[in-house]
Amino acid sequence: MELHKLAVALLATSTLLLSACGGGSSSSGSDTTDQGNGNGTDNTDTGNTDNSNTDTGTGANTDTDNSGPATPAWTTPAELEDGSVTVSELMVGGTASKPMMAYSKGNLLYIREFDGSNWSSAHQLASFNGTHDISWAFNANGKAVLALENNATNAATGFTECRLDYYRYNGTQWGGSSRARHLINPTNNYTCNNVDDLKIALSNDDSIAMIWNRRDLPNKGRVQGCDSTDTCVTDATSSPQTLGSDNNAVALGMGNDGEGYILKIETSKFATSKSGVFATSFSDGNIGSSANIGDYPGNSRLARIAVNDANHALALFNANNTLQARFDNGSGFATSVELDDDLAGANYGATLEAYLSAGADYGLSLWVNDGAELKTNISDAGSFSASSTEHPQSNDQIRSAQGAINDNGKAVIVWFGYDLDMTSGIPYDGTLYARYYDGSAWQDVQTIDSGIDVPSFISSKGGVGLYLDNSDDVTVVYNAYKSGQATSEPKTFYARRVIE
Repeated sequence: MELHKLAVALLATSTLLLSACGGGSSSSGSDTTDQGNGNGTDNTDTGNTDNSNTDTGTGANTDTDNSGPATPAWTTPAELEDGSVTVSELMVGGTASKPMMAYSKGNLLYIREFDGSNWSSAHQLASFNGTHDISWAFNANGKAVLALENNATNAATGFTECRLDYYRYNGTQWGGSSRARHLINPTNNYTCNNVDDLKIALSNDDSIAMIWNRRDLPNKGRVQGCDSTDTCVTDATSSPQTLGSDNNAVALGMGNDGEGYILKIETSKFATSKSGVFATSFSDGNIGSSANIGDYPGNSRLARIAVNDANHALALFNANNTLQARFDNGSGFATSVELDDDLAGANYGATLEAYLSAGADYGLSLWVNDGAELKTNISDAGSFSASSTEHPQSNDQIRSAQGAINDNGKAVIVWFGYDLDMTSGIPYDGTLYARYYDGSAWQDVQTIDSGIDVPSFISSKGGVGLYLDNSDDVTVVYNAYKSGQATSEPKTFYARRVIE
């Protein structure tokens, strides 16, 4: 392929290190604090500590793939956008039977919705001024919320400021922005490059929770909660809620009535080679007590949590290169279950995802080992599969692996796979795959699309997302450059797997 020869050459020695995960860019930190919190002091979380996390369960086994024929087929990919100036990670989600996609062109963010037959025209939501941390969430009432970073210039001072804003979708249309946080330095520029891991969650009562980390302070984790009227726990410029000293906020989930959990990694609780993973309760916009749910290797943030409408939770985390899962049925987190005894390559940026069906307790745990082993475990009300499934695939590298599970216990996973020229290290074109779980067994691996240029797909201009509704229909949207295109940048495509 002639496209991006220079980019391909540059990637030849670094392909294995690239991550498909989004996030704010790096910058050197400063002593700037949130306005109104000049001393930078954190409040320490209180509450019980649960140290009973003895591992049980079994490790992952290779799937025997004894399922039936792979039907129904995926539709032929159809083009949605020319993608000529796409600059941020593509996001896909949905509510009820309505898939949605969010993407950017230039510094403008757009959203489109699918009605079952057609995609709506692009709705311009906002400008985000070159920052890339964007997060969204959906609830069972057809509502949605999207959070983003926005660098803006203060007209009075001439300095750059960082604003953390969110937008609401009421089931039919998107509204204007609300400010969750306003970060400034009164005597200098302060950019959103100092903000990492921005995430938002939405409860069924339309309250929201937002977490992020301050890379320029030792006490990093920050929290904001706002009710359905956008009245927040702390004013956007007042002292924030924090997660305690030396903490990173790594995952967030909310269920009914403003209840949920934040997962945090607290390095100060153990020796320097370890840290702890804690589940911190969240209620009506306020941080509650924290429970230690496991030990954690240093220099990693590999932990995920999913919370459903019953306020039940599925937590996954890396404990000394073993994958641990804990389920909370509303009475606290049960004993840890080991899903994989060799979570190889499980460092920051590795793939680990937790999914929990919104109206039931069906869970899907997904992870990738060493960039090339894709595994899953299906659970029901905290009862995990006795052996995890390793999905058959022969590519040198896997990227963008993700999945979904619905209230019927059906699940789907998608991933992008490609091979490397073993002499030059340059990647061949890649393929987008999918596999469907019918409630009792995984069906055959299916190909959604092939001949996809690898460097553009794994860059910020690429990406893939999927949505599985309770009719068992799946929608996948992705950005890809393919041979023969008239434009030199990725285009946006979609494909569907529909139950007739």
